[in-house]
Amino acid sequence: MTSFEHVAISVKKLTDILYAMGHTLESHKLFPIVAWSLVVGFAVFTYTLTMQVQAELDGISDGVVRLEQKLNEISATSTRQ
Repeated sequence: MTSFEHVAISVKKLTDILYAMGHTLESHKLFPIVAWSLVVGFAVFTYTLTMQVQAELDGISDGVVRLEQKLNEISATSTRQ
């Protein structure tokens, strides 16, 4: 089970508890803290994911450059023969 699924289950349980108590989620005094924590957490997750994708793309780009250099070397040696 992923951390997102754990959070979704926790939010569902909290919502059920607050509904049973006769309160809405927004009326709870911890709501702003939880909401902003989720926003900041999602921003950090998105930033981390973006940096990982960028690192992978940089690696692929380096591989393409090396492949082009090898192909140029092979092409140059085959035209000399």
